[in-house]
Amino acid sequence: MNAQTVAQTIQLILAPVVMISACAFLANGLMSRFMRINDRMRTLAQERFELLRAAHRDTDLRDDLFFQQRLHETDRQLPSLLQRHQLLRNALLLIYCAIATFIVDMFVIGLSAVLNQTLLASLALGVFLIGTTLVFLTILLEILEVIRSHHGLNEEVKNIALLELEQETK
Repeated sequence: MNAQTVAQTIQLILAPVVMISACAFLANGLMSRFMRINDRMRTLAQERFELLRAAHRDTDLRDDLFFQQRLHETDRQLPSLLQRHQLLRNALLLIYCAIATFIVDMFVIGLSAVLNQTLLASLALGVFLIGTTLVFLTILLEILEVIRSHHGLNEEVKNIALLELEQETK
């Protein structure tokens, strides 16, 4: 193998490195959202626990409209947040699989160059496309999570607005 072939092989190996870097940026953003939802679920679960604990101590609290509304909101939000959390978990798993796939692709490209095998070169392209497909699926899951996030926020705002109207009419 001459110097020119080695240089070309290194250039070929760098293409998956660019994809790995892009995946790392995407994974960082996904992990940030994942952790924020995780923290929100823990906060809501703690709030629900405190509400139930307070209602256990003060049975009159159970008839309070704000108490009932907040308890209802936590009961409604927690499953929705859990679904979003699962979507993000799946997206993170896919993006990490994509990173692993691009790393494998680097080895296949290197082997292809060393062994000068056309079949390995075709395999390298196939592995690269698999990694790209995993990135695409990650993006689709993220789109779905963003849509659900908007729906959840929209419902919460509507419920709070309705609560205010119910209080004004009484």
